[in-house]
Amino acid sequence: MKSKRTILKAVATLVAAAFSFPAVAACNTAKPPADLFTEKDAWRFSQLVESRTRGLALAVSSDRTADRKKLSEALVDLYPDKDEERPKHAADRLVGSYGCSIIKLGGLPPLVAYQAFRCEIHSGKDGLIIEKTTGSQQFYGRLIASGNGFAYAGTLRYQDETTTPYGNGPERDQAGCLAVVSPHKLVLELPYPHYEAIHDIVVLKRR
Repeated sequence: MKSKRTILKAVATLVAAAFSFPAVAACNTAKPPADLFTEKDAWRFSQLVESRTRGLALAVSSDRTADRKKLSEALVDLYPDKDEERPKHAADRLVGSYGCSIIKLGGLPPLVAYQAFRCEIHSGKDGLIIEKTTGSQQFYGRLIASGNGFAYAGTLRYQDETTTPYGNGPERDQAGCLAVVSPHKLVLELPYPHYEAIHDIVVLKRR
């Protein structure tokens, strides 16, 4: 079994990667439509790399071995080899059911990786829709092709609530970007969420 020092060193190396290779991940270079986000969320989206890096810098202090392992696996997917570029993916190929695990960075505690819940991606009247359908905190929003990834504009809701349209409540609004790791795995990043963390990473694995 790896020592705590070895694991922390590995995660710290990945933190450094956020500075060294900021253009290799699909979401780092995404440019969403100008009218997709509110002004505040456009700013949050532009701060994705900074949000991730700040969250990671705090997360490395965690002594949660299982959570550190999940975080390391997620970050490896976000940072392929320097010369590798994520290919573009057709939106309709993302439709389906997923198990989605949320990893929260930089909160109290500094790292929390939750169990997998259920997420769905489907086609709606506004295009491609992503939705977390189980758990006490859920989300719903649009995915718009942007660069080699997909920009996300959505809202947070609790399980006993109906969905509030994006833009109607700044404390519930979410901005983020989804990267396609493989036909069976996606990673959604939410920079500077309003609650509980500095940066959220949602790992989606097709069921």
